[in-house]
Amino acid sequence: MRNDELDTCHAYLNVLHAGLQGKQAMLHILQQLTDECSLGTELRHTRVLLEEVIAWSETLYETKWCVLQVAHDSQSIDLARLAILFEEWMDEIQRMGCAAETILSNAEFWKDIAAVQMLVALLGYHAYARDHYIRGLVRYGEAFERDDIAEKWRVHIPSSQQCLQIAHNFLGQLGNNTEVTTTFAFQLHEETLLLPAIFRCQVHDLNQIRALTLGEFNYEQAGFTPDEADRWVQCGIIAAQAGYWRAYEINPEEVVTWIRYGFIDPCHAGSWRYRGFSASEAFVWAQSGYSPREATIYVGFGCKSPEQARTFDGVKH
Repeated sequence: MRNDELDTCHAYLNVLHAGLQGKQAMLHILQQLTDECSLGTELRHTRVLLEEVIAWSETLYETKWCVLQVAHDSQSIDLARLAILFEEWMDEIQRMGCAAETILSNAEFWKDIAAVQMLVALLGYHAYARDHYIRGLVRYGEAFERDDIAEKWRVHIPSSQQCLQIAHNFLGQLGNNTEVTTTFAFQLHEETLLLPAIFRCQVHDLNQIRALTLGEFNYEQAGFTPDEADRWVQCGIIAAQAGYWRAYEINPEEVVTWIRYGFIDPCHAGSWRYRGFSASEAFVWAQSGYSPREATIYVGFGCKSPEQARTFDGVKH
């Protein structure tokens, strides 16, 4: 089987494997926090799907090939079934993104313990899904002697481990508490602020995977209307990149400004924008060595510039 066919097959399987691992972790977290017995049914269903995807993945690794067809023997991957699971998972990601966005849209979400528990669970989903996704690509690269893939993703393992630790820390702090402090709420808000955008990015990732065998990825496949696509074309942003900027709710004209100030990564720009900074304001703080989180804290104390921030704490940044 050609590398592009193997890459496509693994892309589908890796997304589902990582996502289902993340969902399993999320359900475990919710069970731990809420003692909700009804979650058991969903957890068992998730495990069944996960076992199915793991079996397909092991077939790929053991045989070094896969048969993408409607079949049920042990050395075939049922394409029809895989496609159904893939589409269902895309819907699942969109639902989780909407849930995170709804919670975060309420400035007093922290007063609703159920909302806090769900936000911690969604953070756990993201951490576990990301870790499995990265490790899945490293394993694939090693197994098929694709050193470029293995090396590209291996460097992300430390940050993935850090995300897992952060999720565990929030879970440990929350425990069985029925109320949270404003400090906990602020920290959780900061850590989950980008979750809705991250889920939208994942949907965009899945759209690109779905189009791997269809040639160059286009705006229609990315979910843009013709009018929306025209705006992005006029600003010189290709469909693959436009989807990530859109995920962070940055329109084509704004993208041009952010790029002009040196913010070429949608996530980096979004980290500033979601905290209320314009491109020019973000540039000033970033040039002075402040992260979006640090700048937000200083602005909250009334500092309008990096100079005022350095004066405020009396320490040269």
